Amino acid sequence: MSTSSQPQLPEQHRQRRGNDLYPSPVDALPRLYATEHIAAPDKLVAVHYFIGSCDWWICEYEPETCTAYGYTCLGDPDGRIAVES
Repeated sequence: MSTSSQPQLPEQHRQRRGNDLYPSPVDALPRLYATEHIAAPDKLVAVHYFIGSCDWWICEYEPETCTAYGYTCLGDPDGRIAVES
C-alpha cells in the first residue's frame, strides 16, 4: 500500500498494457496553469498517450484532482469528426 498523499489512480489494465499508464513521478509534471504564459507552439509535452490513430499530449497535470491539460488528435489531423445520424 502506498503512503503517498496523492490519490491512487486505477491501473485496471496495467498487465495487458505492459507499462504504467500514469507517469512516475507525477510530481515532475508542471501543475495546471504553470505554463499558461508560454505560447502553445512552445509548450513542452511531458507525456504522450496513444491508441490506434488517437493521440493525447499532456503538458500540465494536477494530481489532487487528476486533471490534465494538453492536446488531442482523435485520428484526423485536420480535427474533423464524422458524425453519422
